[in-house]
Amino acid sequence: KFSQQLNWEVGYAAAQKGDWRQALSSWQLADQAGGNSRTLLFNLALASHQQEQFLQAAELWSKLLRRRPRKKDHPEALSDQQVARIWQNAAENYSRAGEYEEAITTYKNALKWAPDNLDIRLKMVDALQNEGRWQAAENELNRILDKDPDNLPALVLLAESYSDDYFVERPRNIWRRVLEIEPQHPVARQQLAHTYEQEAMHWASWGRNYAEAIK
Repeated sequence: KFSQQLNWEVGYAAAQKGDWRQALSSWQLADQAGGNSRTLLFNLALASHQQEQFLQAAELWSKLLRRRPRKKDHPEALSDQQVARIWQNAAENYSRAGEYEEAITTYKNALKWAPDNLDIRLKMVDALQNEGRWQAAENELNRILDKDPDNLPALVLLAESYSDDYFVERPRNIWRRVLEIEPQHPVARQQLAHTYEQEAMHWASWGRNYAEAIK
């Protein structure tokens, strides 16, 4: 249809100028006219994200994957890396929409296609923490550190997760490890100092051992 093609082209022209509002509007009209192509879905998802319509973008990325060719020899078949990346796009948009449970499920889908992608695992940790699933987040951080013991973001997140422990040794040891990797890390130095403050308060308040508290 002429109108469908026109809206398609208007959308492209608008996107090239950075006018994502117009691009999204034009591509939605093309879709309503029966566009029904994976390329159009891709464009709609991208434009929805740019317009901060995150839930809509997430659902469009998911829809795109459901419509992908499943045979590996298909000319438009996606690689495992591409499938993982699109699931990650969907998950990130679910997170930004505040739909953390859906984001967690979608990050898990991404990891089925890219199990060694630590960036995806770190983003899933953020979603787990936002959902209040602290133990699951800690388990995931430990999986990351099993694969990459010097992963600084994972070490910092794990130390922060342990920061409310009554016993300060777990976070203290991790903050020391962070400082071995990055000696001037400002958060690690501050938090390491905080563990000594905590320990002093324990000695003073509970043990009445003021000499240890002063030390």
